[in-house]
Amino acid sequence: GAEIQILDENGTVVRNWISETVPQEIKDLKAGVKYTLHENLAPTGYDLAADTVFVIGEDGKIDKEQTTTTINEDGILLIEDSLLEKAKASVENIAKDLINLYAERKNGKGFAFAPDTPWQKEFEDAFPYEETPDQLKAIAEIKADMEKPVPMDRLLCGDVGFGKTEVAIRAAFKAVMSNKQVAVLVPTTVLVQQHYQTFSNRFNDFGPKIGIICRFNSPKEQKKVLEDLATGQIDILIGTHAILNEKKVKFKDLGLLIVDEEQRFGVKQKEKIKRISKNIDVLSLSAT
Repeated sequence: GAEIQILDENGTVVRNWISETVPQEIKDLKAGVKYTLHENLAPTGYDLAADTVFVIGEDGKIDKEQTTTTINEDGILLIEDSLLEKAKASVENIAKDLINLYAERKNGKGFAFAPDTPWQKEFEDAFPYEETPDQLKAIAEIKADMEKPVPMDRLLCGDVGFGKTEVAIRAAFKAVMSNKQVAVLVPTTVLVQQHYQTFSNRFNDFGPKIGIICRFNSPKEQKKVLEDLATGQIDILIGTHAILNEKKVKFKDLGLLIVDEEQRFGVKQKEKIKRISKNIDVLSLSAT
């Protein structure tokens, strides 16, 4: 269900309810503090609508001049039924869209990646550690899926240290060997930098060119990355949700999307991911 929160000026949640249990009025908030009424989709934290700001006056009642929502005669903030209905309707619409998208992917035609090349074997043999049985099983199953003419939709779960990144790197290399581009979507800028270092080290002697999009890029650097991406000079792009901007980020021939820490993306972001990946293979990584 929908989650409704009240946040104080520091962004700290001071009240929260699931829509089915939310009270119709809220009391006992501090005077003079600017609060925000905030709607979420539990458990993702994705914002549904514009926030409503309100302030409690010295008399303990809502300051009507600084509030944009409904209050009763006693100065108590009311949670409108329409707010809850709106949240529930949004959940239902997102669910319908996702069902339709999954149906399109299931019935759509994907790209069948080529069987492993000698380069793939050489690349995998260059891994400096011994693979675990689970890693080898996951790698084999993912590559088998990629060679099928239907869009792959695979979730790889494993604790930290399982070796999920190496599995993803091998899938990325396989995609590049079929002249397809790869997008690696991560939730934070720190992870962009970490993955860039890891991918760069692994691909150092094998040719694929890697680019990143993050806030540490200068406008000049970002422009160059986007130009090279559109012309196919960049094989693998690593970035945060900015890479989902279809107006600015244009791939020449995207074939594989890798979503790291999939559990940290909101419902709406996942919906957008699916929209840009209707006919491409998707590999999601999750620690839970």
